[in-house]
Parts: sequence; structure tokens; C-alpha cells
Amino acid sequence: MTMGKWIAVLVCAGLLYLLSPILAPFFLGALLAYLADPFVSVLARLHVPRALGVVIVFIVMILLLLLLLLFFIPLIQYQIIILVNKVPAIIDWIQTEILPWINAHFDVQAKLSLDSIKAKLAANSDKVKDMVSFLVRNVTQSTFAVITFLTNLLLVPVVTFYLLRDWPKVKASVVGLLPADKRERLVRLATECDEVVAAFFKGQLLVMLGLAIIYSAGLWLVGLPVALFVGLLSGLAAIVPYLGFLVGIITASIAMYLETHQISSMALVWLVYMLGQACESMVLTPLLVGDRIGLHPVAVIFAVMAGGILFGFIGVL
Repeated sequence: MTMGKWIAVLVCAGLLYLLSPILAPFFLGALLAYLADPFVSVLARLHVPRALGVVIVFIVMILLLLLLLLFFIPLIQYQIIILVNKVPAIIDWIQTEILPWINAHFDVQAKLSLDSIKAKLAANSDKVKDMVSFLVRNVTQSTFAVITFLTNLLLVPVVTFYLLRDWPKVKASVVGLLPADKRERLVRLATECDEVVAAFFKGQLLVMLGLAIIYSAGLWLVGLPVALFVGLLSGLAAIVPYLGFLVGIITASIAMYLETHQISSMALVWLVYMLGQACESMVLTPLLVGDRIGLHPVAVIFAVMAGGILFGFIGVL
């Protein structure tokens, strides 16, 4: 690479760093446009004009967001409160049943102080309240911060709409910027990367959604009060192989046992998760993701963790 190209790369990196405070709505808008473009393409194949297809998809996205805000979030909040209220009972169950069993079978002296845990939870709760109060106080005192937040919030749908409408033109413009002698090779590599990213990112999101629906519905049918929250938690954690299954089955089993105090009810929870795993391995993953990725589960786990450490939530994506 010549000196001029290195300078150009450094200048671009510097600009990205300087503009990072305002890049979030554009990144989210581009991400949403990338995810929604296949649906617009499907409508286009049905001879729906692209502009009309974009409007239809955009309206569906807004309706889904409103449904999430008006129905699911309050319901999940209610179930989280139920689960949090069970924390003392969970600690007491561990102290009176689990630890004595461990001490008897493994010749160890595991101890758990309920009072100390409650004290630590209360202390952390106070710290969280203080931190929230501090943030709210400072945000409300800063008019510029509020304006910036609202502007970014409003920019996301605007950027999404225009990028989604002009997505083919955007791709054509990017291709036009490539060097003519390397254009064919770069387009081929970009197409291959897009296929892999689409197979994993879009497919995995659909797999997570499918698992969340299966687990939530199954846990609700067997009578778990916090079925929706645990099901969604299991589906979201499924981005890391086997993590969603482990987190979900442990959380659901403890919650079900504390609700019914019967091992048979826990067996129903295990049956739900076994059926969910069977659906994932035999139906969801082959149908929605396929075998185009070729990534080992350990590589996926490392990539998700490394991305989170380096770049936060965006790195996880």
C-alpha cells in the first residue's frame, strides 16, 4: 500500500473517531435498512413498486414497534417484578435444600448467608437508584443533551426510510467507487461476505425469534407465570450456541419448582426445552440459516465475546 493510501486510511479513521458521537443513528438506520431490504425485494418480485414496498415494510416495522411498546414491554416488566420478588425464596431454597445436598454428597462445607446477600442487594439497589437519579438530574439540566437524544431518536427512522428506498442506488454507487481493475473481484468477495453475514445475522435473528416464541408458548402451556420473560431471555441468549438453552432451562426450572414444589412440573419444563432444541436443530437452523456459514460453535462464542469486549453492543452484533 502506497503512502497516499495509508494517509487516506488514517484520515478516514480520524474522521470516524471525531464523528463517532453522531454516527449511532446512521449506523442503526443502515442496519435496519439492511435487515428490511429482503422484504422489500420480495414485494418487488411480486411487482409492487419499490417506493410502495418501502412504505408497506416501514408501516409494518412501526406497528411492530408500537406493539412492542404498548403490550410486550409492560408485560415483561410485570413478569420481571414477579421474578425479582421470588429472589428471597430462591436464596432460601438454595440455603435449605441445595447446599445441604451438596455438603452431604461432595463432602464440602458450602455456606450461604441470606442476610448478607439481602444486605448487598439492598446496597446495590441504593447505588443504582442514586446513579439513575444522577443521570436523570444531569440529563434534565442539559437542554443540549435532551435535544441531541431526541434528534438521534428521530433520525433513525428517517435514515432507515431513505436508505431502504435507495438501497439499490447506494450499492451501485459504492460499486462505482471501486477501482475498475479490481471491481469484479471486490464485488465477488463482497457478495460472498454478504451471503455469509445474511445467513448468520438475519437467519440467526429469525432463529432467536422462533425459539423465543416456542419457549414462551411452551412454558405458558405448562403453567409458568414468567413464561414470556424466560422465553424471550432464552431466545436472545441463543445468539451464543447452547447458552440460551442452559440459561433458560435453569431459570425456568427454578421458577417452576418454587411455584409448584413438584419435580414433575420441572420435568414439563425440561420437555419444553428438549422440544425447542429439537425444533432448532431439525427445522429452524437448517431452514433459516443452512450450512452456508461453516463457523464452529466455539468460534461463534469467541467472536461474540471478543466483539462485546472491544466494541460493546455494536461489537456483539
